[in-house]
Amino acid sequence: MARTDFVFPYNFPQSTSSSNAGNRQIRAIGDYVAFIRQAESADTITDVGFYFDARGTNATPGTARVGIQTVTSSGAISGTWLGYTDYTANATNFPNFTAVTLSITANGTASVTRGQFYAIVVYCESGTWDASNNLQISTINTNVGQIANTFPTMRSVVGGVQTDTNNPSTPMQWAKSSTQYYGNAFYGSGSIASFNSAATPDEIGMKFVVPSGWTTNFNVLGIQGVLGPTNSAATFNMKLYDSANNVLQTTSYNSLDIYGGNNVNSLRTVYFNTTTLSNLIPGNTYRITIEATAATLGAMSMQRITYPSAAHVAAFVGSGTYMRTERTNAGAWTDTDTQGLCWKLIISAATATGGAGGIVVHPGMSGGMRG
Repeated sequence: MARTDFVFPYNFPQSTSSSNAGNRQIRAIGDYVAFIRQAESADTITDVGFYFDARGTNATPGTARVGIQTVTSSGAISGTWLGYTDYTANATNFPNFTAVTLSITANGTASVTRGQFYAIVVYCESGTWDASNNLQISTINTNVGQIANTFPTMRSVVGGVQTDTNNPSTPMQWAKSSTQYYGNAFYGSGSIASFNSAATPDEIGMKFVVPSGWTTNFNVLGIQGVLGPTNSAATFNMKLYDSANNVLQTTSYNSLDIYGGNNVNSLRTVYFNTTTLSNLIPGNTYRITIEATAATLGAMSMQRITYPSAAHVAAFVGSGTYMRTERTNAGAWTDTDTQGLCWKLIISAATATGGAGGIVVHPGMSGGMRG
């Protein structure tokens, strides 16, 4: 039987450090910020989102048009709107320092096909725009690590001057249809300080549900995550639980095992060493965690991201679940559905399905066949 290996969620951000790279201050009629991206599947986009930084000191500039445009063969916005809505550029529609999601259905129908290039655009349509009456949009999240990408990208015209540079970094942008989120649906990240077995919490990880339908059962081999084993002499366990808190897999480590002479947050791959892997069922709930086991030494630091809302995680896992979970002294779990650790699960599909001999691969997954 063929075996299929996945990293899940495939496009989940994994920054080892990050900060807001600044913003683009659109301040004249015709100015815009555009996030250039590709459609993951054929769909009709009803809402778009981005992280909004701030309005100008006298922020009553007029009307901002928000929507989707087609993209030219040279990668620029075409000026042709597929769908848009005009918004008054005020605190109601553009609250400062907020992940904003706005409807674009007032004019046109933004239908896209799989692989189509399109742009999420915020455009100064009319009014009195100037250095005091403006909108400042956070365009990219500067960082190092796997999340640093050159595409999707952004373009802007600010004060009539075009800027196309993207460093390489990833724009914080997302699109939504009636059934699905798409894009890089997060707006911030931060570190989780090193903890030990005497800390609160002393066990941190991810609660997850792999979507039903793509396989009959699967195994979790380990994680690829942003981890910082802060003391090479510390110890920890990696554990896999079912929804009833039964331990399905566990492996004990000395931090030196993955230390590599570097104790800062960086991308590390850690596997279970159990002879037999538990067969897991898509649609069921599981938890995978790191549990500190030394009281006097800091075991691990981590990196996490924040979703605009719990619903936005669908951009990464579709109908699945992927959220931060933690507890203290083997007590009750606390789940945070608007945060995720910068981890990906390493998965082996024991039995793949798909009809007509195909493999159903959700946008949050990637894999190849191994004989």
